[in-house]
Amino acid sequence: MSTAHPRLVTTALLATAAAALTTFAHAQPPQRSLAYVSEPGDPIGQGRSGTALPRFLYAKPDGVFVAAWDGEVNYELVLVPPAGQRLQRGSYEDARGGTETTAGHPVLEFRSNEVCEGSRGRFQIDDIAYDDAGKVTRLRANFEQRCVGASGSLWGDLALDAGLTAYSASLEPVGLYDPNHAIAYLTVQCAGAPTYGELRLRASQRVRGGGTVTAVSDRTFGCGPEPQRVRLDLIADGTATWRPGPVQVEVESFVHDPHYEEAGRVLRATVQGTVALPHARRQPSHARPTPRVSAAGR
Repeated sequence: MSTAHPRLVTTALLATAAAALTTFAHAQPPQRSLAYVSEPGDPIGQGRSGTALPRFLYAKPDGVFVAAWDGEVNYELVLVPPAGQRLQRGSYEDARGGTETTAGHPVLEFRSNEVCEGSRGRFQIDDIAYDDAGKVTRLRANFEQRCVGASGSLWGDLALDAGLTAYSASLEPVGLYDPNHAIAYLTVQCAGAPTYGELRLRASQRVRGGGTVTAVSDRTFGCGPEPQRVRLDLIADGTATWRPGPVQVEVESFVHDPHYEEAGRVLRATVQGTVALPHARRQPSHARPTPRVSAAGR
């Protein structure tokens, strides 16, 4: 198969962001593009060229499945190494797709509203990185595909980074609103693309007599590059009331990566510690209501 067609040029690689999940790290904006050019005899591109915004539907060492949208057409790209191998840098020759898929060969399929019944081609992984959970977080690839029986070929380039590079969460002191209601704040920050997250809070306090008052709360929140305070309401469970003093608090929170869909990549942060409830603020004496005395009580 000829590879003389000029390759599309992709943007520079994004530097790896070395940061713990609970540490905010500044990073370059994530790269995200799927570009292609085709010859008139290709049934997928039909002689057109274009660029679409991709996202991961599946992103693991045994292969990637990418969906992309250009505002009019949905595209899908499948890149799979031979069985038993890990997707890594290098060339994957004699790749097959559709009815041509055969054990021992890599899989390449690029499709849109039109689908090849069978195809052959090649792809090259220029750069790839994984997170601790085994999800692909950076991918640079180029490919060439020719549908069986077609008179033209299609070439493409993919640049796709994880949308999130870091997530941080920190707990602020708790305030006592009333004996049944305490308030804390979680400051969250996400590096990369703005997204949303979810959290579950558990709080407990030992009370006189050996009992424990607890609170459990779930909520969602938005997360972006600017620090945001998320309010956490600690509503006593009814067995007792909050008292001034130490409270054990644990918040499990996570944010969704917007560049993943079914792949479901998340960054997590668990914050736990002891915070002190202050004494409730007393109402000023001049604001206290004056007891009413009935005529019968005089």
